[in-house]
This record gives sequence, C-alpha cells and structure tokens, in this order.
Amino acid sequence: APESLASVATRFRRPVGAVVGVDGAALEAAAELAELLGLDANPVTAVRAATHKDAQRRLVAELTQVAQPPFAVVPLGMDAGRAALDVGLPAVVKPVSLQASCGVVRVADPLDARAAAHLARSLAGGDGPVLVERFVPGGEVAVEGLLDHGELHVLAIFDKPDAPQGPTFPETMLVTPSTLAPAAQRRLATDATAVCRAIGLRHGPVHLEFRIDPHGTPVFLELA
Repeated sequence: APESLASVATRFRRPVGAVVGVDGAALEAAAELAELLGLDANPVTAVRAATHKDAQRRLVAELTQVAQPPFAVVPLGMDAGRAALDVGLPAVVKPVSLQASCGVVRVADPLDARAAAHLARSLAGGDGPVLVERFVPGGEVAVEGLLDHGELHVLAIFDKPDAPQGPTFPETMLVTPSTLAPAAQRRLATDATAVCRAIGLRHGPVHLEFRIDPHGTPVFLELA
C-alpha cells in the first residue's frame, strides 16, 4: 500500500541511489518507492503499463505507427471465441500480466480460444481480462536495450532461428549478431524506441519481442 511504502521511505538514514525490484511482482512497488525517495526513475504509470500487455497494446496503438497484430481485450464474461473470430484466426490468447510466454497459446477456432482463456486466467490467478490477438506468422527476434533518460541504446538483437509457431511458444535458441539486414535492424531500433516512449519508460533495461512478417515488416509483440 502507498502508506507502507511511505513509511519505508522515511527509515533511510543515508542517500539512496536506486530501488530495484527483484522480480516482476515487485516492479511497481519499487517504482513507487523510488518516486517517494525523489529518485530519477521510471514513472509508476509507465511501470504499470509495462507489466500489463493490454495496456501496452492500447498505448502503442494510440501513440505510434508501429505495426502490431489486431487485438481485443476480453474481460471475464465476454466470449473469447467471438473475439478470436473478430481479430482473425488463427489467433493467440495470452494472460495480460505473466511473462516468459506463460499461458500464451495459439488457437485455431472459437472453442480453443475459450479453453485458452480459461487456462490464462487460471495461471494468472484471477478473473481479470485476457488478450486475444491475431497470430503473426514468420520469424521472431528479441531486442535488448538500455534506456537512459528516455534514450534507448540497443545492446543486441537476437534472432530466434527456430521461432515456434504454436500452439505454445517456449524459448529455445537465441543467436546474435542478428542476420537481419542493417536497414531492418535500424527499423527495429526505431520501433523499439517508439514503443518505450509510448509506454513512458525512461530508465533501465528493456526486452522487446517482434515478429518479422512475410513482407519483412517488424510487428511488435510485447515488452518486458
């Protein structure tokens, strides 16, 4: 709660350089504590958006020209099967708050989508929304970068030579330097920068995943 974080902030007797969240669940609390301590850190609103895939989708759609798949945010009580038909099959159903592809499932029909939505909510431990989006065929890459006062420094682009096509999406092999053409790598860096700015992140490490569609266009999947 904000009150308990405020009480923690008053206990420090020496200057504090940074507050680091040790896992995904601690990131928002760490950002709030850093704000209370007056540190130059990511805004709480940006960290909250960065840890919720539905918020990422909406911000990127509203504030950038970055390509991303058609999507629908499906609250409890809304038909995930209908949403999958609306965005286009095959589709991908995913929890909005988990990482490392946990609960991400490719579906081929409305029945599969309903089952996948149930699984996503079970894994997320709640009755919150799920994200349904059109599956993007093609290769996949990861962009690793470091933000410094809003400027993204790309550290590496990793190819995923055996990028899974579903029904699940385990991480297997990542290879760098990327074999993408220099122009494609520059496009990825530009799009990654636009995504970070839309979400509002300014500091620290970021990991972004893109599909490269059959036309060679980077399509934003998610950020961590």
